[in-house]
Amino acid sequence: MSKRRYVVLTPFARPEIVAGTLRLRGLEAYVVGTKSGVCVVRDVDKPTFTDWDIAELLGGEPDAAPEQENPSDNPDNIAGPLSELSDYGVVVLTAELGDDVGGEAGVSGMVTAVRYLKGERGEDVQAGTLLNVVDPKVEHLIIGTVDLGKDAILTSDLSVQDVEKYLGITKDDE
Repeated sequence: MSKRRYVVLTPFARPEIVAGTLRLRGLEAYVVGTKSGVCVVRDVDKPTFTDWDIAELLGGEPDAAPEQENPSDNPDNIAGPLSELSDYGVVVLTAELGDDVGGEAGVSGMVTAVRYLKGERGEDVQAGTLLNVVDPKVEHLIIGTVDLGKDAILTSDLSVQDVEKYLGITKDDE
């Protein structure tokens, strides 16, 4: 299986709040702050199909996608709930990139984008146009040139106490 990376671009300003929210939902991903909003980053194995599916070419999800064991591997499980927390929704950027593929030197591949609003998948977005107007760090997250171990919060590393601190929950609130 080859790798696929998705980045959920949100309008939120505080990565620790987004990370705490995802941790409470049991979702594992990296959360990174950018000047354009908080991004949620996850690498997943790209499913291998025995039959060719046009949806792979058009950026949609194939009809007969195999079951994913980890709910965090499905961007709908992250983008849907986060889009409900904002009037603007979120955008999911999906990248299928490789190094030195075919006759091309360097990073090449395809990036697609789709908007989620009120928990539902919406219209496709022009990924290139979007990446042209947001913080360049978002593009570096898609390409994979940001050290996530250094610059991000991994939600699975958060303890209950971390989440309580990030979300401002105290024992008096109970």
